Amino acid sequence: MKRPFLAIILVVIVAAAVGGSDIALQRGLDRYLPPLLTEELGLPVTIAPIRADVLTLTAYTDRLQMGEDGDPALVAEEVSVSLNWSDLLRGEIRLVTASGEDLMVRISSWPSDG
Repeated sequence: MKRPFLAIILVVIVAAAVGGSDIALQRGLDRYLPPLLTEELGLPVTIAPIRADVLTLTAYTDRLQMGEDGDPALVAEEVSVSLNWSDLLRGEIRLVTASGEDLMVRISSWPSDG
């Protein structure tokens, strides 16, 4: 992923950790994550409000959608992801775990490279 994406995510997580606030992390993720993912993936990303735990670097949302409302490329319900502090300290964002209850993927709706 591009460095600005990583830098913004790191700033949001570190600010929440220093402030000791899950709410600050949740607000930061709600504000910055959808537009960053939209830019990185090349298709609109919407995420229901995020619940997060700064100490365990775990985030939950009821719904994640990638793509247009009428023709989404991906819809996931009850999504949970976790990161690792050691990866973040090395400047990397890697999912340790990712899960969801319901998943719909429509390959034909993903953007093509050309």
